[in-house]
Amino acid sequence: MKKLISVLLVMVVCFGVAAGFAGCSFDLSGNVAFESAELESKIIELGIGKGYKTGIDQNKDGKLSKKELLALTALEIPHTGSSFSSLKGLEYAKNLTILDVAGGSVSDLSPLSELSSLKFLSITKNKISDVSPLSGLGSLNYLSLTTNQIADISPLSNLLSLEILIIDHNQISDVTPLAKLTSLKLLVIEANPIKDTSPLKKLPANCVVDIPV
Repeated sequence: MKKLISVLLVMVVCFGVAAGFAGCSFDLSGNVAFESAELESKIIELGIGKGYKTGIDQNKDGKLSKKELLALTALEIPHTGSSFSSLKGLEYAKNLTILDVAGGSVSDLSPLSELSSLKFLSITKNKISDVSPLSGLGSLNYLSLTTNQIADISPLSNLLSLEILIIDHNQISDVTPLAKLTSLKLLVIEANPIKDTSPLKKLPANCVVDIPV
């Protein structure tokens, strides 16, 4: 499993770099209004930006402008490094391809709803219950939402490019929406109160399903 995930992560990075900057139709003047100062500081510390060799915060003022955030392509925040509850501000990161936030108190995914360049998304050990903001992210190849509070996964049925889906340790009882994910290669869904696993038989024959028998 680790090998498959590693290969996909490398693919995501390559695709993100090759794609370049996406089109932008919003005003790039001024700084981004983050609800969480911690998130902004983590982006400055850990964010990877296309064409930026000296970090995302180009003018070193401790604040991120909309133009600077547009250059953000990857952000990985380790479990020990996050405690914020809001992702507000990331809606300006239109070229973000990789987002990994482990731990914290994030419950609202709406700032991510229009980040169509996202290919790798991992928000684990948070307080997410509503995944509907992700329904339009058709470029996602990898999605991990392990250890949250998710019961309804119907919005995920639109993510037809998904190859890896990790949603263990949630509150999922109905897996019917997953039957539409015809590109899926790995599904991790253990530790959920699933009532009927028969819809999973419609998944591709080569899909590895990790679920207690």
